[in-house]
Amino acid sequence: MTIPERIVAIADIISALSGTRSYKEAYGKDRIISILTEMKGDGLLDPDLTDTAILNFDLIMGHTQALCDPLLALYHRIQEEYQELLRAPSLADKLHLALQKDDAADSAGASVSLFN
Repeated sequence: MTIPERIVAIADIISALSGTRSYKEAYGKDRIISILTEMKGDGLLDPDLTDTAILNFDLIMGHTQALCDPLLALYHRIQEEYQELLRAPSLADKLHLALQKDDAADSAGASVSLFN
């Protein structure tokens, strides 16, 4: 594998282990590092790149979290707006609510809205 492919392999493993999935909870830092170290020892991961990822684990995860926070906030807002729409008793109420949300987003200068 090329160096970029080896980096992506390590990043993919970290992503899979640190993320919640339908079949598992997110693993903590110590467990992720232990798994990476074991995979490195088994010759499955590039030793130098794995050591670099482990050494910079907190920095990598902090940067990733900072990039994900705005997207997660948007996702949660979309979920809330959708649930509010589902609770509206009639089609006319749903339409009225959607139009209100659309007007509010336009007034706020929002570039992304569930109702655009």
